[in-house]
Amino acid sequence: MSELWERYGKTACIIFYVFALAMQMTTTFLIWNGRSLFWIMIIMQFLITTVFIFIAYKVANRVLLK
Repeated sequence: MSELWERYGKTACIIFYVFALAMQMTTTFLIWNGRSLFWIMIIMQFLITTVFIFIAYKVANRVLLK
């Protein structure tokens, strides 16, 4: 498993990250009704997702590559 993670881990995280952002943005655009905080919400979703994916990647590296 660690060999697989070492080889494809970063690629898997990037694919999951792009998929998560696409789903969040799609949902946000679908429920948007002209609210003034729309762009703030988009930016916050992007930042929160980026931070959590980065943390998950670092934890997975620490656990799987011992």
